[in-house]
Amino acid sequence: MRGSILAIVPVLAVLAAGCDKPPKVGKADPPAPVAAIGPAAATVEAEAGPAPPTPTEVAAPHAAAPEAPPAAPVPKAQPVRFSRADYSARERRLAALIANAETRDTSGETQYRAQRGEAERQRCSTKACIERSFAAEEAWMRRWEGS
Repeated sequence: MRGSILAIVPVLAVLAAGCDKPPKVGKADPPAPVAAIGPAAATVEAEAGPAPPTPTEVAAPHAAAPEAPPAAPVPKAQPVRFSRADYSARERRLAALIANAETRDTSGETQYRAQRGEAERQRCSTKACIERSFAAEEAWMRRWEGS
C-alpha cells in the first residue's frame, strides 16, 4: 500500500502542475485515476509523513534567486593615430623586406605596394587595423624572400 502511494504522489504532483502527460518512467502500471483515491489514501498519506516536494516547489527557489548583474559592456577600441615611432621595430623589419623585394622585383610593384600600405596605416583609426595592415604588407613582401 505504501509503495503504491509513493508511486501515485509524483503523478498527482505532475497533474496538479498542469502538465498534460505524466513523465514516462520505465514499464510501470498506469496510475490510478484521481477519483479512485479516497479518504483512506489521505489517512495513509498522513501516516507516511509529509509528501515529497512537487516539481513546482523545487523550481520555485531557483526561479526566485536574484539574477546575476549584467556583464559590463565591452569597451570599444580606443582611437589611435598611426606614428612610425610607435611601430619602429615593425617599420625596420618592413623596410628590410621592401629593400630585399626591390632588388628582385623589376616591375616596380614593390614601391607601389609599400606606398599603399603606408597610406592604409595612415587612414587606420584602431590598433587592430594598423596591425592588419602591417601583416598584409609583410606577407606580400615575404614572397620575394629567397627568390
